[in-house]
Amino acid sequence: MDDVATEAGVSRVVLYRYFGDKGGLSQALAERYTRRLMTSLRKALASSEDPRTRVEATIDAYVRFIEKNKMAYDFLMRRAIHEGPAAQATVAGFMRSVAEEIDRVLEAELARLGFDPAPAGSWARALVGMVHLSTDWWLEQDDIPRSRFVQELLALLSRGLFAGGSSPRD
Repeated sequence: MDDVATEAGVSRVVLYRYFGDKGGLSQALAERYTRRLMTSLRKALASSEDPRTRVEATIDAYVRFIEKNKMAYDFLMRRAIHEGPAAQATVAGFMRSVAEEIDRVLEAELARLGFDPAPAGSWARALVGMVHLSTDWWLEQDDIPRSRFVQELLALLSRGLFAGGSSPRD
């Protein structure tokens, strides 16, 4: 709290008055971060009528946002969620919200294309988990450009694990 107060140019008393404790500060950061990321994802989900373009834009929006906000991501995912249940609940709630949004889009898209929309719920959660965990791994890599990483995930989603390879050749 001392470091945060110094960086913000306020006293510790002011921080404690607004946030209560370190858990309250973590909670506020988690809420702000997830709200901003959700806005970015919603924009990407509405960016195109073409399903492949929409998936690519959404994956890229997620990865780009985390890349630009890496310090906040590291804090939330590696520290804050272990320090306070409120921040952990916010992050978990955010992941569920993303899955629910993707569920609705997938369900409508599957129905529009004449397919059974029943798998939309499980597929949405699988997509969110895949992109989240893959991005977490990617952040630790130094040799994979974001555009290449996004194309690798898109290749898996659009071609499947065994249909033509899991990496793009372009």
